[in-house]
Formats: sequence, structure tokens, C-alpha cells
Amino acid sequence: MVIKIKEPMPSAAVAQQVLELIHTAYADQTEEFELEVPALTFTQDSLRQTIEDETLAVANLGRGLVGSVLYTVQGDDLFLHTLAVSPDHRRRGIAVALIEHVCACARLGGYRRVTLNAPANHKENHRLFERLGFREIPTNTWDAYKTPTYRRMAKNL
Repeated sequence: MVIKIKEPMPSAAVAQQVLELIHTAYADQTEEFELEVPALTFTQDSLRQTIEDETLAVANLGRGLVGSVLYTVQGDDLFLHTLAVSPDHRRRGIAVALIEHVCACARLGGYRRVTLNAPANHKENHRLFERLGFREIPTNTWDAYKTPTYRRMAKNL
């Protein structure tokens, strides 16, 4: 199995494919969260605008889109978000390949670290990020919530 990672040019067709992937990948999480899942608020237009403003990397197996991630510059860091892997293709190294792609781009760009926000109740994701060298960093929580809704994590490069 060869996972191909590429950064496609922004287009309505790409936005539609990635939007469908995100909605499929995050569909099983809507009941787990007490809060709105930010990835599910994308529309085709808002996602296309995000892709134009940030960087999108996609993972393909053969001709099929099986994963995607968005990332953007935040100060001296690259911020990774909206990591999505098709439920039918999980546990095959696709998320790892996408995360490693972002880390490689960060190194090439001279950034000092990659940061992300992992939902607080996704322990499995925390273990994956920790295995890849991410560690929790302090963050502020909103006063409206008694407990943190996410873990801010960073990997120093």
C-alpha cells in the first residue's frame, strides 16, 4: 500500500471532495462532543476559502482520497488542524503520513514547532500524537466551560 501525499491547487472540486471526506470522517464524533465540532461547520465555500488562505495536504490510495489535513502559520509555528481520515481507511498509517508531511514542511520552512488542538475526550488521538512526539502545552480554557474542551499539543522540531 502506497500512501501518496500531495498539496492540490485550491478549486471548487477539491473543496467538495475534502468536504465530503471531513463530514464522513467526523460524523461519528458528533454524539461524543457536547460542543459543536468545528470541522463540521465548513461549507464548500468556507472550506474553499480556507484552502486558499492556508495549506491543504491530501492522502490518496490509488485514485481515492482517503485523508486530508489543513495547516497554517501561527507565529513561529505551523498549526495543524482538521485532520480527517476516511473511516474505512483508519489504522493504516494515513494520519501518521499526513502529520509527518506537516512536520517535514515545518522543518523546511524553518518553523520551530508544530502545534494542534486535540479534543479533550479523544484519548486515542492523544496517544497517536504523543507517539509522534507531541506533548501537551498549557492553554487557557473558556470561562463558560468547567473543564478544558481540548488539549493544546506541540512537537518541537
